Amino acid sequence: MRGAVAAVLFGAVGVACAESSPGSATQGKPDAAADASNDAQLSDADPVDAAIAAADLEGLSFDVQFQGEAGAAGWCIGPCTPVTLHVERALAGALSIVWGTPGNAERAQLSANSDGFLLDAPLTLGWRPAGHDLCPPNTRLESATFSFNRDAGGAAQLSATGTYRTEVCSEDTFEEHTTGPVVLSGVIDNIDPTFKAPPALGGLLSLDLSFAEPLRADAVVALHEPVSSSNVTLDPTLDEKLVVGASTDRVLPFGSDLELSFAGKDLGGRPLSPSAKLATLADFGVLVQDGFETSTATGIWPAAGPQIVTDFKGEGAIAGLRMLHVPAGTQAMLRLQRVGAEAELVAVVRVYTQCPVKPGSLSLTAAVVGGTTRTHTAPSMGTPTSLPDSMLVGEVQNIALSLPDPGKDVVLGVLGENHVGFGCSHAGVLIDDVKLQ
Repeated sequence: MRGAVAAVLFGAVGVACAESSPGSATQGKPDAAADASNDAQLSDADPVDAAIAAADLEGLSFDVQFQGEAGAAGWCIGPCTPVTLHVERALAGALSIVWGTPGNAERAQLSANSDGFLLDAPLTLGWRPAGHDLCPPNTRLESATFSFNRDAGGAAQLSATGTYRTEVCSEDTFEEHTTGPVVLSGVIDNIDPTFKAPPALGGLLSLDLSFAEPLRADAVVALHEPVSSSNVTLDPTLDEKLVVGASTDRVLPFGSDLELSFAGKDLGGRPLSPSAKLATLADFGVLVQDGFETSTATGIWPAAGPQIVTDFKGEGAIAGLRMLHVPAGTQAMLRLQRVGAEAELVAVVRVYTQCPVKPGSLSLTAAVVGGTTRTHTAPSMGTPTSLPDSMLVGEVQNIALSLPDPGKDVVLGVLGENHVGFGCSHAGVLIDDVKLQ
């Protein structure tokens, strides 16, 4: 199972993103979807609400909606809608289906019985990454009996009743779960597929798309960067051999309008819109490589969070009069520029923490805009020094990050954990003398 994006950690995807909708429901119905819709229509002699023969369900896709227990707020982890149910094949006494949720595809079987079609195994409705918890919170459709009929207008529809199971746990307690009834309803899918992209792009904030429903295996997404006039085909993200997303490791420029082109259809035959545009972060300037002595925030992102300081809780600058403080939990980037053939980025750092037993992790990442190579380091504390407010600051460390890719713009990314609870994972950093050499 693959989830939709959570937080983006300099090239690795995590939780929820802003939505963009490349498709439009006003487009003409494509071939496969039109055939499926026509197959689902009544003849003049057909009665209303007649059950649809299993063979006639093959190739149909349904948009499915859910209703949990009446009045049970928060019964489902995540949005849990929409879901796409696609009937791949009608087998002897069963239906082979694809269950599609954003960024995820599952195959399952519905077995015929006297009441309709019985779900053989649980299916995902929604989930979130575990984070610091002992398990990922999730909701599943545990059981369900489906029926497929035609409405008064002759269109195919589905209905089902079943049970859901929601599992949660905290960082110090194991799984707790709730179960309850759930009602499903669905109509023929007549909505073009859409995608979600991260809310911020550029530099070490990677492009990772998640489709709202699975696409056929031949779907292709291409990226055009007007600044560099380069074209890149995104790597497909596959689940059950279907395309559920697309991404690239390419380090994207700042202040650019990216152009995406799409070719492909969802499982019901509806096409992606041919193109879309995404904007990267506004250009925030270039860092002066003087150890922050000019006290200017140019070349530092975001504007809120990282601060140029003369000391940290009584500890003076690592070198000179000033240094950069990046608080724990702050995702920051510095932009530098080559003037020649500089091959590495160097800096001096001191990690600090509130966690005396097990400090949180801190990552420094360097890359060249237009390249795909990311060089990482995770500096340790060494022998710590006690500071006010129960803080500990580590030893001064020299770091060097190689820059093998060509290009003028260089980006340094900083991210440390910030979690103080039953467990403790907290790491900020003091940085000085950042430069290319």
